[in-house]
Amino acid sequence: MELRFGYSGVLLSIRNLSRLKHFSERTLSAGGAAAHRAVTALKTDLLPVQSHTSNCATVCNCGRQIWRANRSRIWRDSQMSNSVHIFWDNSNVFIGAQVAARNIEARIGSHDLRIQFNSLYELARAGRQVQRAVCTGSVPPELDAVWRHIETNGVTVELYERGAGSGTEQGIDQCLQVQMLRTALDFVPPGICVLLTGDGAGYEDGVGFHADLERMRRLGWGIEVLSWELCCNRKLMAWAKKVGVFVRLEDYYPMITFLKGLRNSQPLSLTRRKTSK
Repeated sequence: MELRFGYSGVLLSIRNLSRLKHFSERTLSAGGAAAHRAVTALKTDLLPVQSHTSNCATVCNCGRQIWRANRSRIWRDSQMSNSVHIFWDNSNVFIGAQVAARNIEARIGSHDLRIQFNSLYELARAGRQVQRAVCTGSVPPELDAVWRHIETNGVTVELYERGAGSGTEQGIDQCLQVQMLRTALDFVPPGICVLLTGDGAGYEDGVGFHADLERMRRLGWGIEVLSWELCCNRKLMAWAKKVGVFVRLEDYYPMITFLKGLRNSQPLSLTRRKTSK
């Protein structure tokens, strides 16, 4: 059953009314551009008018009240929070760094490469307040000291065993994606999502990092993707450049990496670091 109400012929179905009410009470608290995007997303889901019933006036009145109470907030400037939420896929970042090392320092074996975690964290933070930071990785004993060091910066580290047969980490991407979606729902107003990965797998099926970033964007989140250009999914990179910020890690290679026993990392410079508005 579909009903018509409100401004500019907005169409509303009964099943979408509860969604609009939820939108008005929660998402609109983010204000401005975030709310405008949410309204746009809602309108695309509404179905054409099919029929009218005796309950039409009641439903329409409810819809009008919700719209009128919030319409001034829908079109005003964005009130997005500047708080930063960092999501860090360590394995993806490290594998990309090895590829970069072979291209940038071809004479050096990539097995000598190490990530300068403090500098990479500061590159992601870019001088802003960090509300939450989550890093996922695996549990080789030799990395215990590395994980403890990362935790001293206030980063939550979640570790996973490697599969006995495949030697790959199990469920690590899904874990980070769950953390992203929980953050998107729990924090109002929305802040800035800083994602360290180039993995765009699953997008065509509506799953994976890229799909979840789009969900966060529709809720009003600012988007920043930090990845190695050589290894980053092309669609993810193009989308991040269009709607937010893409940080090419190759530009910071000597600052966020070092070669064990061969080269120290250089001091980090944030002069060229762009951020979400």
